[in-house]
Amino acid sequence: MSLLRALQHRFYGLLWLLPLGAIASQPLYGGPRPVFWLSVLAGLVLLVGLRRGLFDHSARRLTAVWAMLWLPAIASWPASWDPIGTAKVVAVLTLALPAGLFWLRALQSESARRGLEWGIVAVLTLWALDGGWQYVHGADWFGVPVSEDGRVVGPFGGNLRMPFFLALLAPVAVYRIASRSQPLAMLAAILFMGVALLGGTRTQMVMCVLAALACFPAFRWRWRLTLLGSLAILVSALVVVSPLHRAKAEQTIASAATIIPGKPEWFNVWNQRLGTRLTLADAAVNMGLRNPAGVGASAFTEAYPAHTWPGDPQAQYVGKGVEINHAHHVWFQLLGEEGLAGVAGLIAAMALAVIWWRRAGPGGRASAAPYGACLAVYLFPVTSHPPLYQLWLFPVVWVLVCSYLAVLNGGTGQASADSTIPGH
Repeated sequence: MSLLRALQHRFYGLLWLLPLGAIASQPLYGGPRPVFWLSVLAGLVLLVGLRRGLFDHSARRLTAVWAMLWLPAIASWPASWDPIGTAKVVAVLTLALPAGLFWLRALQSESARRGLEWGIVAVLTLWALDGGWQYVHGADWFGVPVSEDGRVVGPFGGNLRMPFFLALLAPVAVYRIASRSQPLAMLAAILFMGVALLGGTRTQMVMCVLAALACFPAFRWRWRLTLLGSLAILVSALVVVSPLHRAKAEQTIASAATIIPGKPEWFNVWNQRLGTRLTLADAAVNMGLRNPAGVGASAFTEAYPAHTWPGDPQAQYVGKGVEINHAHHVWFQLLGEEGLAGVAGLIAAMALAVIWWRRAGPGGRASAAPYGACLAVYLFPVTSHPPLYQLWLFPVVWVLVCSYLAVLNGGTGQASADSTIPGH
């Protein structure tokens, strides 16, 4: 019997591998990865078998955040321009609750939370080294080549998700390494952000700057200045030596513009500089204002032609295989697809996260800081990246939310000796 209990204890102690797997499996194609569905199944078993003890403090908080995301998505469904696409989002959001409850359970212990964080360190390090090899040799360890225009994509193939994830998740890895060694954490930050910059987009530049600032509390002042200086050198060097980065820099300072009827000159100029991002934002605002509940979660593509300016050349591609997939912005996408209710729900969830952080003890706040930093990088309004309800992305953001709540509730006293923030 003692052996059986020991095996049970070891099994439960490794459940943190499932939330880690939701991140590590991102190079696979499709929507939510198999690890997400396995977590959903485990969460449903918990809901049936542990109904009385399941909804503890953290679980009730997670349920509140979930409801603020789920209700606007449900409200957008009846008038959706893409009922099937909205149904998929609603289904994934619905099943995210049992998956999240399971992840909270899996991260109850300090050892499990440390395991998740060191696991993220390992995953990001492997991705970054693979991307660096790809940049030098033209193909990565698995034979995946750089993109046709010279962008580093790592093992992800024909998309730019690896640079995005390196910048998004860097704070968790850097904070964890910094708890043991500041110099090693500095090297890791430079590695992650340097490879992310090889993705060749201005979005990665902005996200890397945000990630560097988010990592500041993990370092003492001299290391903070070193990190910013290193990032500035990396960006400058890429603009000088990389034709792709140089072209993006020239586009940013260009003054020529496509004239959009009814729009001021500054809009036309900056729309051109930002690769028509203002046109996408303008269409999303029109969607939100003309449709009280939005055009439906995941229905941006279908609604775009009817809400952009007349004669928009991008609208002609919808339905022909080269499409406007999303607004390239979390907040504009929510406004367009779910109306003001979607934006209000996310703001309310953020406000609750801040309130709970302030109410936590020093240990809880220090432990939750890396996950809060990742979410802040993602939700920062002045940037351009995939919206929240991309079905491949949402489980990763949900892991960050669950981890934030788990560690916030897990450290209520004085900051632990293993705190991720130096001096705490």
